[in-house]
Amino acid sequence: MPALDHLLATLQLRVLVANRALLMSGWPVAEHALPCNKIYFAYQGEGWFTLDERTLAVHPGEVNLLPAKHRNRCWQNEQNRLEKLWIHFDARVMGLVDLFDVLPCPPSVRVSRDDGIQALLEAMVAEARQPSPFQSLALNGLLGQALAKILRKAGAGSEGGQELAVRGPGDRIGSVLQFVAEHYAEALTLDDLAQVVHLHPTYFSNTFRKATGVAPMAFLQRFRIERAKGLLATTDLAVMEVAQKVGFEDPYHFSRVFKKLAGSPPSVFQESVRRTGGR
Repeated sequence: MPALDHLLATLQLRVLVANRALLMSGWPVAEHALPCNKIYFAYQGEGWFTLDERTLAVHPGEVNLLPAKHRNRCWQNEQNRLEKLWIHFDARVMGLVDLFDVLPCPPSVRVSRDDGIQALLEAMVAEARQPSPFQSLALNGLLGQALAKILRKAGAGSEGGQELAVRGPGDRIGSVLQFVAEHYAEALTLDDLAQVVHLHPTYFSNTFRKATGVAPMAFLQRFRIERAKGLLATTDLAVMEVAQKVGFEDPYHFSRVFKKLAGSPPSVFQESVRRTGGR
């Protein structure tokens, strides 16, 4: 889906924790709102976790994805304790919106040695246990590969993995982001964006700003500039043509906004990319 690819091109990842252990006796996690996203992978044992009102089992050989902001608690069978790997991470579209406010989250995905997912998760744990230069860069790169494989596999076994979806309070924001990704080249107004989620424009604007930290139209501008950067870097389109393709009718206004958000005029950005790319 091209629109989804446009959103994911702006995804920022950050691994917070990566570890593996045999859980101690008496391990429970009291109910709380998840402060970040989590990945569980069990090697042995039996356990359970909740996401809001749902209870799901932790099975050896499965990856479990727990999206941020959902209510969660965890526990295990004391006679069959869990040995598991866990990754805690942030994943935000344009650094603003949680990934699983935009994408459906498949809580459980069966993996195999052949698909490489387990190896990537174990590589993250190994990297986290031996601090070295550029560790964060390595961890975040491994996480990106693992998430791509997990989400592809979740979508391959069903209708896009939709029946496994867990969606939360960010559903409305996610719907607006997907709408922006599909229609950013059109002459959109605040009313257009508010209509996507059937809210009054003022209430919608306040809700969107609270969730993302920016106003809806400011987000639209940022997204358009990110798309413009991609076009300037990968095509031979003139700056005026790029402006039109990303929704700016006035190329001078486009240049001003581009310079403000990207740090240089579009023509300078384009020339720099072409020069460093040997074109």
